[in-house]
Amino acid sequence: MGRWGRARMRDKSRGRFSNEPRSHVFDPGQMYTRHLRERGIKGNFVLANLPNVTAQQLFYTSYAMGFCENSNEGYPQRHVKTSTVALTHHRVNIPLANSDGFGDAFRCLRGTPMNPHVKCKFWRFQ
Repeated sequence: MGRWGRARMRDKSRGRFSNEPRSHVFDPGQMYTRHLRERGIKGNFVLANLPNVTAQQLFYTSYAMGFCENSNEGYPQRHVKTSTVALTHHRVNIPLANSDGFGDAFRCLRGTPMNPHVKCKFWRFQ
């Protein structure tokens, strides 16, 4: 049944997300492979000072770094009460865990939190 159980998005919930920027809910792995394919980029490139970090790992890391923030004790509680946007660690970890390529890029074991057996697919690139 997966870690989300029988959860389904109801029409009321769908309406709440209809105006949400696509950057908040998407598969970064699909975005990465589409980016490479559209530009005809092949092969695996590395940075000179990070020779053991693959291009895929760099992509996912740069995606996560885009959400970096400086938070202090009590921030999550205040954020939940005052914001309509999900907490940053959810905006990073949930899309990455559900991305087809993330678990492979970082060699996460299948069935672990960052590489679940059942992945939620919200957006699909055409």
